[in-house]
Amino acid sequence: MSRFLKLTQLVINTSKIGTIEKKQNKYYVNILEGTSLSGFLLFGSGIFETKYCTIEICKEQHSIDYQIMEKWVNNLK
Repeated sequence: MSRFLKLTQLVINTSKIGTIEKKQNKYYVNILEGTSLSGFLLFGSGIFETKYCTIEICKEQHSIDYQIMEKWVNNLK
C-alpha cells in the first residue's frame, strides 16, 4: 500500500493520519501536526496531548475526493 494518499488538490502522508471518522456523507481525517507532543508528567501521572488538523471530505462538495477516500478506507486491512 502506498505511503501517500493523493486527493485532487492534496497529498496526505498516511503515516501522519491519526484517525478517520465517517459520519453520514462526510469523512473527517485527523492529521498530526508536526511531531511535537505536549503535556506534563508529575510523579507518574499527568497528561499528554497532540495537535491535529482536521480535513473534511464531503460527498456533495468533493465527490471525487470522497470516492478516493472511500476506496482507500475499504482497502485497509
